[in-house]
Amino acid sequence: MQKQLYRNNSINFLEDNSGDVFDYFGIIDSRYSDSKREGIPYASTYVINQNRKVTYAYIALDYKERPSNKIIMNEAMEALNE
Repeated sequence: MQKQLYRNNSINFLEDNSGDVFDYFGIIDSRYSDSKREGIPYASTYVINQNRKVTYAYIALDYKERPSNKIIMNEAMEALNE
């Protein structure tokens, strides 16, 4: 289900090729449900702390809208300090 892409101390970045995490968080974009692209998730970014609590979530209808790397790193660092 998940593959560790990068590990630096306590920060893990994961990918979800099977779509299990997409299903769990309910972020499958229903606009593609009747096409060959079924299962495409919304552009989403989550930061989850060591207690498995989501401390930051960003979900966009437009895949071109994404938080900057700086924002994601700041949120990750805050989650590590909780």
